[in-house]
Amino acid sequence: CAGRNGASAAARSESAAAVLRGERERLVQIVARKPRLALREGAPGCGWAFDWRRHRVTVDPTDVRTLAPDLCRGLTVHEASHAALTVVQDFLPRTTLCRYIHLINAVEDLRIDAWSASRFPGSAPWLMAHNAVAHGMIRERGLPRSRQAQFLLGMRERGAFGTTAAETLPEVVTALDACQAAVDEAVACQPPPGDTPAGIATSQQRMWSIVRDRIVPTWTALVKMDRADGIGALARRELEAFATDIADDPSATLSRGGRHRHQGAAHRRLCLPGGAADPRAPDPAPAAAAEGGPGGRIKRLQKGPQAGRGGGGATQGGARHHQRR
Repeated sequence: CAGRNGASAAARSESAAAVLRGERERLVQIVARKPRLALREGAPGCGWAFDWRRHRVTVDPTDVRTLAPDLCRGLTVHEASHAALTVVQDFLPRTTLCRYIHLINAVEDLRIDAWSASRFPGSAPWLMAHNAVAHGMIRERGLPRSRQAQFLLGMRERGAFGTTAAETLPEVVTALDACQAAVDEAVACQPPPGDTPAGIATSQQRMWSIVRDRIVPTWTALVKMDRADGIGALARRELEAFATDIADDPSATLSRGGRHRHQGAAHRRLCLPGGAADPRAPDPAPAAAAEGGPGGRIKRLQKGPQAGRGGGGATQGGARHHQRR
């Protein structure tokens, strides 16, 4: 009897996962405005990746079975928004991308989330849910020591929640205040309605111009402060761990030949209680919710039983894939 019950539960879980997989592919195509964009499952633990050369999104099959559905939808919308809007790799030299990739990625994430919430209002709760849980996990582990990591964390938390950690270093708060208007203007660099390739490219170039001229000088000063204090290597590790925690590993874009890859350390923190997928998870008409319909209400966003213990899978260079965002 126990065996039959277990098999029945597994079948329900697989059925729910299949529904969610199909939904995600439609969601990716709608948000990215790319009807031929394919979604495929990789090996367990592979992370999430958008390959703009092959027009393909690869997802971690473990996520479908362990993430709360609305968190998974938020991650899907975010990835699809990169597919739609992120073209900085098309015009920036590789050396510039390598030097400023963490800074660029922090601003770009705010920009694409603003775009997707505007174009697809029903997706806003999914994005908010993911940001809340991911940043909550970061806060539980403690504030990073380096000024660079504190600056990026503060930028994202101000953009998402309008707040900054009370323990943030005074010089970082000063830097955030000095750059706030520039960040707001960079995030506001949105393509005009219609999202034409020319409009997308122009908006991305405007964003980079603001970052280069008005944020990079402050960022460079923080880098110098960290190096002067002998924590340059620590800062690099914290930036890599931070990128991994929020499930954006921008370094993978540069190292994997045209792929924006999502991997992170939040799997145990984002899954449903007990780590099992809710068989009731896929609710009806989620794509309609993304377009602004009545769906998208956050359901069961509790963290897993080991939430926030020691930082999970954050490793140097993001070498270990997040079991998942």
